[in-house]
Amino acid sequence: EESRSEFKSAIRSAEHIEDQDLKNYNLSLCFDNINVINNFKAFDKKAYRDSTIININKSIYYIKKISDKSKTISRDYKYDQIGFNKMRLGIFYLEQIDTEGSLESAEKYLHQALYIYENSAYKIPIRNKTMLYNQMSWLYVEKKEYNKAIDFANRAMALEKKYRNPYNRVESFEFLATCYTETGDKEKAKLYLRMYSNLKDSLSFVEKNI
Repeated sequence: EESRSEFKSAIRSAEHIEDQDLKNYNLSLCFDNINVINNFKAFDKKAYRDSTIININKSIYYIKKISDKSKTISRDYKYDQIGFNKMRLGIFYLEQIDTEGSLESAEKYLHQALYIYENSAYKIPIRNKTMLYNQMSWLYVEKKEYNKAIDFANRAMALEKKYRNPYNRVESFEFLATCYTETGDKEKAKLYLRMYSNLKDSLSFVEKNI
Protein backbone atom coordinates (compact mmCIF):
# COMPACT_ATOMS: atom_id res chain seq x y z
CA GLU A 1 0.00 0.00 0.00
CA GLU A 2 2.89 2.35 0.74
CA SER A 3 4.30 1.59 -2.71
CA ARG A 4 0.94 2.34 -4.35
CA SER A 5 0.74 5.62 -2.43
CA GLU A 6 4.21 6.67 -3.57
CA PHE A 7 3.43 5.89 -7.21
CA LYS A 8 0.25 7.98 -7.01
CA SER A 9 2.28 10.81 -5.51
CA ALA A 10 4.86 10.50 -8.30
CA ILE A 11 2.09 10.67 -10.92
CA ARG A 12 0.61 13.81 -9.32
CA SER A 13 4.05 15.42 -9.26
CA ALA A 14 4.78 14.48 -12.88
CA GLU A 15 1.55 16.10 -14.02
CA HIS A 16 2.92 19.49 -12.87
CA ILE A 17 6.08 19.35 -15.00
CA GLU A 18 5.98 22.26 -17.46
CA ASP A 19 8.04 20.67 -20.23
CA GLN A 20 5.38 18.54 -21.94
CA ASP A 21 7.82 15.96 -23.30
CA LEU A 22 9.51 15.57 -19.92
CA LYS A 23 6.09 15.32 -18.27
CA ASN A 24 4.95 12.56 -20.62
CA TYR A 25 8.28 10.77 -20.21
CA ASN A 26 7.90 10.69 -16.42
CA LEU A 27 4.24 9.69 -16.56
CA SER A 28 5.16 6.86 -18.90
CA LEU A 29 7.84 5.68 -16.45
CA CYS A 30 5.39 5.79 -13.55
CA PHE A 31 2.83 3.58 -15.28
CA ASP A 32 5.61 1.36 -16.62
CA ASN A 33 6.97 0.68 -13.14
CA ILE A 34 3.76 0.61 -11.11
CA ASN A 35 3.21 -2.96 -12.32
CA VAL A 36 5.81 -4.06 -9.76
CA ILE A 37 2.89 -3.98 -7.30
CA ASN A 38 1.12 -6.64 -9.35
CA ASN A 39 3.89 -9.09 -8.50
CA PHE A 40 2.40 -9.18 -5.02
CA LYS A 41 -1.20 -9.38 -6.23
CA ALA A 42 -0.82 -12.38 -8.51
CA PHE A 43 -3.27 -14.41 -6.44
CA ASP A 44 -6.08 -12.27 -7.86
CA LYS A 45 -5.66 -13.29 -11.48
CA LYS A 46 -8.33 -11.07 -13.03
CA ALA A 47 -7.22 -7.96 -11.12
CA TYR A 48 -3.58 -8.70 -11.97
CA ARG A 49 -4.44 -9.20 -15.65
CA ASP A 50 -6.60 -6.09 -15.99
CA SER A 51 -4.26 -3.81 -14.04
CA THR A 52 -1.16 -4.94 -15.96
CA ILE A 53 -2.77 -4.34 -19.34
CA ILE A 54 -4.12 -0.92 -18.31
CA ASN A 55 -0.79 0.29 -16.91
CA ILE A 56 1.32 -0.85 -19.86
CA ASN A 57 -1.11 0.78 -22.28
CA LYS A 58 -1.02 4.01 -20.25
CA SER A 59 2.76 3.93 -20.41
CA ILE A 60 2.59 3.55 -24.20
CA TYR A 61 -0.01 6.34 -24.42
CA TYR A 62 2.22 8.85 -22.65
CA ILE A 63 5.47 7.90 -24.40
CA LYS A 64 3.71 8.28 -27.77
CA LYS A 65 2.78 11.86 -26.86
CA ILE A 66 6.45 12.88 -26.82
CA SER A 67 7.32 14.87 -29.93
CA ASP A 68 9.65 13.23 -32.44
CA LYS A 69 11.45 16.60 -32.49
CA SER A 70 11.78 16.83 -28.72
CA LYS A 71 14.96 18.43 -27.40
CA THR A 72 14.46 16.69 -24.06
CA ILE A 73 13.75 13.06 -24.97
CA SER A 74 15.45 11.47 -27.96
CA ARG A 75 13.37 9.90 -30.72
CA ASP A 76 15.42 6.71 -30.39
CA TYR A 77 14.50 6.43 -26.72
CA LYS A 78 10.83 7.14 -27.48
CA TYR A 79 10.51 4.34 -30.02
CA ASP A 80 12.63 1.94 -28.00
CA GLN A 81 10.21 2.42 -25.10
CA ILE A 82 7.16 1.96 -27.32
CA GLY A 83 8.66 -1.24 -28.71
CA PHE A 84 9.73 -2.45 -25.28
CA ASN A 85 6.24 -1.98 -23.86
CA LYS A 86 4.71 -3.74 -26.86
CA MET A 87 7.12 -6.59 -26.13
CA ARG A 88 6.05 -6.60 -22.48
CA LEU A 89 2.43 -6.95 -23.57
CA GLY A 90 3.45 -9.82 -25.80
CA ILE A 91 5.27 -11.52 -22.91
CA PHE A 92 2.29 -10.95 -20.63
CA TYR A 93 -0.05 -12.70 -23.06
CA LEU A 94 2.40 -15.57 -23.56
CA GLU A 95 2.40 -16.04 -19.78
CA GLN A 96 -1.42 -16.19 -19.96
CA ILE A 97 -1.33 -18.72 -22.78
CA ASP A 98 -4.16 -20.85 -21.35
CA THR A 99 -6.56 -17.90 -21.57
CA GLU A 100 -8.54 -17.79 -24.81
CA GLY A 101 -7.17 -15.32 -27.33
CA SER A 102 -3.86 -14.83 -25.53
CA LEU A 103 -1.70 -16.42 -28.24
CA GLU A 104 -3.24 -14.16 -30.89
CA SER A 105 -2.72 -11.08 -28.71
CA ALA A 106 0.89 -12.09 -27.98
CA GLU A 107 1.58 -12.45 -31.70
CA LYS A 108 0.03 -9.06 -32.47
CA TYR A 109 2.05 -7.14 -29.90
CA LEU A 110 5.34 -8.94 -30.52
CA HIS A 111 5.10 -8.23 -34.23
CA GLN A 112 4.37 -4.57 -33.48
CA ALA A 113 7.53 -4.48 -31.37
CA LEU A 114 9.48 -6.29 -34.10
CA TYR A 115 8.38 -3.71 -36.68
CA ILE A 116 9.82 -0.92 -34.53
CA TYR A 117 12.97 -2.77 -33.50
CA GLU A 118 13.89 -3.71 -37.07
CA ASN A 119 13.22 -0.22 -38.41
CA SER A 120 16.60 1.21 -39.40
CA ALA A 121 15.40 4.72 -38.54
CA TYR A 122 15.81 4.00 -34.82
CA LYS A 123 18.88 3.06 -32.81
CA ILE A 124 17.64 0.28 -30.56
CA PRO A 125 19.88 -1.11 -27.77
CA ILE A 126 21.22 -4.54 -28.71
CA ARG A 127 20.13 -6.01 -25.36
CA ASN A 128 16.49 -5.10 -26.03
CA LYS A 129 16.54 -6.47 -29.56
CA THR A 130 18.12 -9.69 -28.26
CA MET A 131 15.34 -10.00 -25.70
CA LEU A 132 12.69 -9.47 -28.37
CA TYR A 133 14.15 -12.14 -30.65
CA ASN A 134 13.94 -14.61 -27.78
CA GLN A 135 10.30 -13.72 -27.17
CA MET A 136 9.61 -14.21 -30.88
CA SER A 137 11.20 -17.66 -30.53
CA TRP A 138 8.93 -18.39 -27.55
CA LEU A 139 5.90 -17.28 -29.58
CA TYR A 140 6.72 -19.70 -32.41
CA VAL A 141 7.38 -22.52 -29.96
CA GLU A 142 3.82 -22.01 -28.69
CA LYS A 143 2.56 -21.94 -32.29
CA LYS A 144 4.55 -25.13 -32.98
CA GLU A 145 6.33 -23.38 -35.86
CA TYR A 146 9.72 -24.70 -34.81
CA ASN A 147 11.80 -23.59 -37.80
CA LYS A 148 10.80 -19.97 -37.16
CA ALA A 149 11.46 -20.42 -33.44
CA ILE A 150 14.96 -21.76 -34.21
CA ASP A 151 15.66 -18.84 -36.55
CA PHE A 152 14.78 -16.22 -33.93
CA ALA A 153 16.70 -18.01 -31.15
CA ASN A 154 19.78 -18.10 -33.39
CA ARG A 155 19.35 -14.42 -34.19
CA ALA A 156 19.16 -13.70 -30.46
CA MET A 157 22.37 -15.65 -29.82
CA ALA A 158 24.18 -13.81 -32.61
CA LEU A 159 23.26 -10.45 -31.06
CA GLU A 160 24.05 -11.65 -27.55
CA LYS A 161 27.67 -12.12 -28.61
CA LYS A 162 27.84 -8.34 -29.07
CA TYR A 163 26.22 -7.58 -25.72
CA ARG A 164 26.89 -10.42 -23.30
CA ASN A 165 23.96 -11.36 -21.08
CA PRO A 166 23.73 -14.92 -19.72
CA TYR A 167 20.02 -14.54 -19.00
CA ASN A 168 19.31 -13.91 -22.66
CA ARG A 169 21.64 -16.74 -23.65
CA VAL A 170 19.99 -19.28 -21.35
CA GLU A 171 16.59 -18.42 -22.86
CA SER A 172 17.93 -19.08 -26.36
CA PHE A 173 19.35 -22.44 -25.25
CA GLU A 174 15.99 -23.41 -23.72
CA PHE A 175 14.01 -22.60 -26.86
CA LEU A 176 16.50 -24.36 -29.12
CA ALA A 177 16.47 -27.46 -26.91
CA THR A 178 12.68 -27.52 -27.07
CA CYS A 179 12.58 -27.00 -30.84
CA TYR A 180 15.11 -29.71 -31.64
CA THR A 181 13.37 -32.11 -29.28
CA GLU A 182 10.06 -31.48 -31.02
CA THR A 183 11.57 -31.82 -34.51
CA GLY A 184 13.35 -35.06 -33.61
CA ASP A 185 16.95 -33.82 -33.90
CA LYS A 186 18.24 -35.74 -30.88
CA GLU A 187 21.87 -34.65 -31.14
CA LYS A 188 21.14 -30.93 -31.22
CA ALA A 189 18.41 -31.35 -28.59
CA LYS A 190 20.92 -33.03 -26.28
CA LEU A 191 23.55 -30.36 -27.00
CA TYR A 192 21.32 -27.39 -26.22
CA LEU A 193 19.68 -29.08 -23.25
CA ARG A 194 23.13 -29.62 -21.74
CA MET A 195 24.15 -26.02 -22.45
CA TYR A 196 20.87 -24.79 -20.98
CA SER A 197 21.20 -26.93 -17.83
CA ASN A 198 24.83 -25.94 -17.22
CA LEU A 199 24.19 -22.23 -17.62
CA LYS A 200 20.95 -22.37 -15.61
CA ASP A 201 22.78 -24.10 -12.75
CA SER A 202 25.58 -21.51 -12.87
CA LEU A 203 23.11 -18.62 -12.74
CA SER A 204 21.23 -20.22 -9.84
CA PHE A 205 24.50 -20.68 -7.94
CA VAL A 206 25.49 -17.04 -8.47
CA GLU A 207 22.05 -15.77 -7.43
CA LYS A 208 22.11 -17.82 -4.22
CA ASN A 209 25.54 -16.51 -3.29
CA ILE A 210 25.04 -12.82 -3.97
